[in-house]
Parts: sequence; structure tokens; C-alpha cells
Amino acid sequence: MKTYRWAVVLIMAVFIMGIIGTAQAEDFSFTVPLRLNNLHSQVDFVRVACHALNNSGAVVGGWSQFVPVGPTGNVSQDVVTAFNAQPQYVVSDATQYKCWFLLHGKGDPMSLWTDPNSGTVIMYKAKPGTAFVPMVSGPIPKSKAAVMVTPRTAPITPR
Repeated sequence: MKTYRWAVVLIMAVFIMGIIGTAQAEDFSFTVPLRLNNLHSQVDFVRVACHALNNSGAVVGGWSQFVPVGPTGNVSQDVVTAFNAQPQYVVSDATQYKCWFLLHGKGDPMSLWTDPNSGTVIMYKAKPGTAFVPMVSGPIPKSKAAVMVTPRTAPITPR
């Protein structure tokens, strides 16, 4: 009975922490429409990455999401990457964004899929007549709320 009671307490604690963790919104959220067809059979997943940058191009914050490629070699979904500004920056430091995708091969999830003959050239090729857009970037629109953001302070841990 004691083991069961501890298991229930642990499950409740994880559940409560999950609710608290999801209650806080991220500073940035980008929705990237990912539409890829007829990918090579060795492509296992696609990594979609986004960065928020300041005027000098330094990364204010960034994150990536991994999207599995099914047996048909097609991916068609909107990918959301959400993240916070790094502690040394505030949200209003970000003036521009950049989002891109990378193809990852089977076997080694961190390797980029490359042309087996070259070993270094990443093989992205669009169907004739189709626009190929591997990266998008632009200014981050400034809203009234974003301009009035105050710097975050580091959490203080009591001793």
C-alpha cells in the first residue's frame, strides 16, 4: 500500500509541474509551413529551426523542432517553434528572425543527409516550376506590448 501511495504522489507531482510549466508562454513563437514531397528514402526526419536576432545579428533566442518523415517521403504540416530570449537579452532586443530546415539521414540523427558522391553537398532540389525556399527571414514586427517589455531578472535561490 505504501508503494501505491508514493506512486500516486509522484504522478500528481509530475502532473502539477506539467501544468505549471505549460502555463508560462514563450517570448517567441513561429509557425513554419513545411511542405516537402518525394524526399529520398534515406531522409529520416526534417529539423526546422528558428532564431530571433538583434540588430548586430547575435542570437537573442532560438529553438528547433524535429519532424519525422513517413514512408511516402512527404511532409506537410505547420511546425511551431517556440522559445524564450536568452537570459542576457530581453525580448525587445530582437529585431529580426530567421527560420530554415535541414534534412537528417537514417542511422545518425545528427548527420545531415548529403550526396553520397560528394560527402559535403546537401541535396535539396525543387521540382521544376516549384519555388524552393529553404530559409525565410525578415523583421520582427514591434507591437506596443513588445516595446514595453521589462528586463527579466535571474531567479534568486534562497539559501
